[in-house]
Amino acid sequence: MIYLLIGHCDGILEQVHVDNQAWVAQHSPLATIQSGVSSAIIAALRTFLTDVAADLVKGHFAPDKYTSIKAPLGGMESSYHQLHYAVQDYIHYVQKNYYSAQLAHLKAQIAYDENSLALCKQQFVYMEQQLNHETTKYKSYQKLYRNKQMASIDFLAEETHYLQAKQAYIQQQKQGLDYQIALANRRHQYQTLRFERDEKREKLALLIGSLIKTLANEIHHWEQNYLITASIPGKVCYLGPWTTGTPLRSHQELFAIIPDNNAYLVYMQLPLQGFGKIKVGQKVIIKLFPYPYYEYGHLKGVVHAIDNIPHHAHYRVTVALTEGLHTTHNKVLLFKPDMEGVAEVVTEDISLLKRIFYTLLKLPKSA
Repeated sequence: MIYLLIGHCDGILEQVHVDNQAWVAQHSPLATIQSGVSSAIIAALRTFLTDVAADLVKGHFAPDKYTSIKAPLGGMESSYHQLHYAVQDYIHYVQKNYYSAQLAHLKAQIAYDENSLALCKQQFVYMEQQLNHETTKYKSYQKLYRNKQMASIDFLAEETHYLQAKQAYIQQQKQGLDYQIALANRRHQYQTLRFERDEKREKLALLIGSLIKTLANEIHHWEQNYLITASIPGKVCYLGPWTTGTPLRSHQELFAIIPDNNAYLVYMQLPLQGFGKIKVGQKVIIKLFPYPYYEYGHLKGVVHAIDNIPHHAHYRVTVALTEGLHTTHNKVLLFKPDMEGVAEVVTEDISLLKRIFYTLLKLPKSA
């Protein structure tokens, strides 16, 4: 079938991007309506969005990459500047490197505390061995002193050695606990600071992601109103003398896209009188006004579908051309949108000749 493209707002035609009868790919731009924002700026905004989205995934924004767009942006002005400022905040946050310096300092302190704790544990093992040795000696001297085999002054000296070893052992044990507490505190500080860093970075990223969606929606809204694109691949047919500066009306038909296939439909407006005789599959003879039948012949078709509800005292009947645009005079007609003519439906008993206006449309191959 043929695809008609219409304008969605009143305005002035700013630019036509393709020639009449040119072949275009799907989504190709056909024309732009004046809006105060140029197509080049919209393209720059789309590039900006693509770059920001890609860098957001990587988690890194190049500082010199995002220069401000200094041009009218219409209703997209606020969203663009919010997004641009958010990207600059992200870049500044990364460049400031406050959290990285703090984390590096804490990490170095944690490594120092871990080494100190390891040395303390080694020293503790040595002092534990020394205390066991002093305890054994002290018990022996204590037994000798009780049996009056050792002088009091000598015993007191050995007892002092024992107590000193015990005190050193206790002190080393306390120092080990202090190192463990300090290490736990520094690790907690490190994890807290890293969480703050990640949380702030994530908030900035979420803000950028949200602003990307907002600006993308505004660009899409602009394109729906001011940019006419090809809905399918095919041949473009102008439905008017379109040039720069042409005034346009809202919902005005601007272009037709004709797919590259060979199946066609004809839409007939059939009066209520005689409607009951029309059935699907009946043969139809079609004569087009632009191509006089006595010179070009007529087209052959069959009734493809019949609407059940009338519109403005007429039923719409869809006719499929069985031989495309090949006529009975062996000529191939040049397709033009909205060609009109008359049709003769061959009923079971008699030919029903009515002056029927219709639109010739192109049908996809799957139809």
